[in-house]
Amino acid sequence: MNSKHIKISLLLLLIFSIFMGCLQAEEVDTAATAESISIYLVDNLNIERAMARDLNDLFLESQPLFTDKEIKHYSWKEQQFVVKESFSLEAALDGKVPIAGRPFVVMVDEERVFLGLFGNMLSSQIYTEIPTIYSIWSKDINNDRYRISHTKDTIEGNARFYDALKDLGLLIDE
Repeated sequence: MNSKHIKISLLLLLIFSIFMGCLQAEEVDTAATAESISIYLVDNLNIERAMARDLNDLFLESQPLFTDKEIKHYSWKEQQFVVKESFSLEAALDGKVPIAGRPFVVMVDEERVFLGLFGNMLSSQIYTEIPTIYSIWSKDINNDRYRISHTKDTIEGNARFYDALKDLGLLIDE
């Protein structure tokens, strides 16, 4: 091989390397801008006190209860979500939801978007002004589908939550 062929080969290799580097950088940028959804339990407050405070003034547990990574899909029409087989919301909440229920906050990225309630089906208390997910919350229950009640004014009009679900590819209907 003469030096001209070597120079052309090196130039093509350099161009190819630059091209591949640009593609990888673009993938990283896309991943960095993807939104995230996290659900945090409100720390040491019952639902009445949580509802009386500003959403941004609520103290939350340090780690999310679950994130969009545990959600398989979300039906906007039904206001229902399914968790992945590798995650049990029942087990995660076992022993953490009193009869009166336990408040939670849904966050998109680091922004608090709404307050909700993990309601206990054994309770006679019903809060119609707050999105509520009902169950018995026991690790012995094998449930992967959860319907959110009382969503009209809180979730259904929440563009931030809807857009995040859509951007994450979690919506199964629109």
